[in-house]
Amino acid sequence: MALECSYCGARTTDDATRCPQCLRATGLIAAPESTQSPPWPAKKKALVALGSLALVALVGGGVALGRRARAQSVVAVQQGTASSVSDVPPPFARVEALAFLTRSAQSGDALAKGRAAHEALRTRMRDRPVQTVASIESVPPARTIEALAAALDTGNARLTSLDLCRAIYSALDAAGAQPRFARRASGSRPDVPADPTGVLGRYVVLVGEHAIDPLDSTVIARRDAQPTEMSAAQVTGAMIIQSALSALTSGDRARASTLLVRAVELFPEAGLAHAARAAVTRNGLSGGVDDSVMRDLATAVVASGDDPAIQILRARAALLRGEIELVRTSARSARSRARGWGDAALAQVLAFDPANAQGAGRCDPLIDARESWTDDALTACRALTAEGAAPPDSTAAAQRLARSERDPMRLALAAAALGEVVRLTDERADEYARWLALAGRSDLARAALGDAGP
Repeated sequence: MALECSYCGARTTDDATRCPQCLRATGLIAAPESTQSPPWPAKKKALVALGSLALVALVGGGVALGRRARAQSVVAVQQGTASSVSDVPPPFARVEALAFLTRSAQSGDALAKGRAAHEALRTRMRDRPVQTVASIESVPPARTIEALAAALDTGNARLTSLDLCRAIYSALDAAGAQPRFARRASGSRPDVPADPTGVLGRYVVLVGEHAIDPLDSTVIARRDAQPTEMSAAQVTGAMIIQSALSALTSGDRARASTLLVRAVELFPEAGLAHAARAAVTRNGLSGGVDDSVMRDLATAVVASGDDPAIQILRARAALLRGEIELVRTSARSARSRARGWGDAALAQVLAFDPANAQGAGRCDPLIDARESWTDDALTACRALTAEGAAPPDSTAAAQRLARSERDPMRLALAAAALGEVVRLTDERADEYARWLALAGRSDLARAALGDAGP
């Protein structure tokens, strides 16, 4: 007996476990016997249309479950106490443990002191290897200046851009260099975002008309960093964001939410505060996205001056809600400000809109991207548009991506190029399936959700 989807009316065979059109698994019912089920479309353009419809409806029953999870998270936050914010230490301090930096900055003008302290920090980090953190997964909580100095002394520690700048600011302040703390808006190159995560932030210490960026180990002209100076309260807000993200990765979502309420109060003009709160809220929704997440991301985009990394965060969230036009506009905006950034280019490739292509090929955005993985991504992408057999090197490129990448967007490109599912079993599997559907491979999207083998 044929089955019919009670949500969208699509027909399928009696052994199906999920609707072939909207991909819901909960609405299949026996179809009226007087109506025949149409055959499965064979042409590629039908698959593309199927993918567009699938994205609109994939949220389904998961939204209700997500709302319940979010309600439980809110209760947990309300049961917590504000004292959990009190363990975030002061942003700066004059401590003996930083004497190796302070002693190096005893002579010359402010810039000379800054250069000397920066060189001393570079030497210490080279002699005692320190891992600089640029991803949410490995972010440590904010620590005291004494703890940061101890980490620099012992080595094998994880330090963020914020950690390093707090240490060098404290040392230069003790040396009388009159430093200023700032958030950096420009990337290491003008065509990439300053902070690809969109939530950690990128910081510098200003001395005179120059900016010290210990994450890059550079001293550059102030104008090239496009800095926004920060008060001590705002630095504390950034520290609270870092501690909240650390709490999230360790599984303490209630504490992360409590911390971010305070961070938004201290640092409301920073897009990363709202973006971080959106990330924590989304985590509590079991993969879903509710209106509060989209509001926070919209605020973050405006507050950040249209930051490309935050635009990609919004594109990913919009994808989970089936808001395809917002995915496309966010991807276009991100790439217009960061043409060399691979994630912005790839989002535009997967969300390709022929109506706005203006004669450009689907894979063209990846030509400008400069990360190491984008060479393979460009080669693999050509398999999506090849007439007949895919280019011979595209399979090898897609296989390398599949082995080395865990991001759902990059894996979706690899799977689409290979024509088979690359398994992703964590909480991002839903996003992975949606990128596949958007790329025109709804068959692989269903398989990624567990309805078929690869």
